[in-house]
Amino acid sequence: MLRVSYSGYYVAFPRLRSGFNSQYPHHAHTLYTFRRAHSTKPPERHTIPTSMPIPKTYLHDKLVLLLVSVNIFLTFLCVLLILLRLGAGHGSDSYIVQFRANLGISAFKTGSITNILSFMLFCGLAATTNILLSIKVYRLRRELSIILLGLGILLLVLAIIVSNALLVLR
Repeated sequence: MLRVSYSGYYVAFPRLRSGFNSQYPHHAHTLYTFRRAHSTKPPERHTIPTSMPIPKTYLHDKLVLLLVSVNIFLTFLCVLLILLRLGAGHGSDSYIVQFRANLGISAFKTGSITNILSFMLFCGLAATTNILLSIKVYRLRRELSIILLGLGILLLVLAIIVSNALLVLR
C-alpha cells in the first residue's frame, strides 16, 4: 500500500488576494479582516442584481454554444411540428392527450387543442430554464452546465416524440 504524506504547502495563486502566501494561508484571512476592520469607507450594501450578466467565457465556449444552439433548434422544431400537425387536421376538435394502459378499451383520453398547445409552451419553458440554469451554473462548474444543456436536449427530444405520437393517433 502506497502512503502519501502531506507537507502543508499549497500551490500559490498570486491573483487571488494580495498578501496570500501558500506556506501561511491563514495570514491572508487575518490581513483581509484587519484591512476590513480599519477601513475608513462605509460598508457596501449588498444588492440583488436585477439582470443576470452572462459570463464572457460562456459565449466563447464552443461546446456550450453548440448545445445551446441545439436546444433552441429543438424548441423551434417542436413548435413547428405541432403547428404543422394541427394545420393538417382542420376539422378535428378532439385530440388524444393521454393514454392509460390500465383502462383497457377506453385507454385513450381526448382533450381540446389547448392541451396539445401546452406542449409548445412546455418546450419553450424547458429550453429557457435549461439555458438560464446553465448560465448560472457555468461560473461554478463548466461540466455541470454542459450536463444541464445535454439533459435539456434529451427532454426536448422526448417532448417531440410524445407530442408527435399523440398527434398521429388522432
